[in-house]
Amino acid sequence: MDIGLPLLGVVVFIAIIAFRKLKTIKQSRPFIFGGVIFISCFLFLFGANEFFRRVLGGFAGSYPFAESWNIAAKEEDVIKAIQELKDKNPNLRPQNDTSFRSSYWFHVDFNYPDTKQIVHTWTRPGTNEFTTDLAFISLSSSDKNGGDKLINKDFWYWSNKQEINKFKTQIIDKLEQIVYSKK
Repeated sequence: MDIGLPLLGVVVFIAIIAFRKLKTIKQSRPFIFGGVIFISCFLFLFGANEFFRRVLGGFAGSYPFAESWNIAAKEEDVIKAIQELKDKNPNLRPQNDTSFRSSYWFHVDFNYPDTKQIVHTWTRPGTNEFTTDLAFISLSSSDKNGGDKLINKDFWYWSNKQEINKFKTQIIDKLEQIVYSKK
């Protein structure tokens, strides 16, 4: 459940009450007044950050919400490392493993067996021929009930960070070990 709207309502309600009693609170309880102002500012900034991240953060290109990493290796080496990672860890291979190239991107799916989710990613050549960008796009249920949940958009702040960290530890770190061990 998204708690952003109810949280905003509570903040607005507290702000209205605080501003009505602004003078008496400021004179009689300056520390409480300062605390209310501090908490209100924190909640406003946190809410503004979430708003910009979810709503306005999506202006850049075809995959505006993707979380990407730059790997210092050629794209073909990274793709080989992905295949090797899936061979070493067959539980990371989805039931219908559909890796394909669509012009610029090479799309790759991974499986999270513990949560029964499919991780959708892509690779593309980096800024030069010796780097590759690998991006985490979205998660979907392995039984395809429900749509994709875009990373950096459809998750609340903490769960978004957890999903990114899980992807980094289960996929990126292992890929980098494979790629860099061959150099």
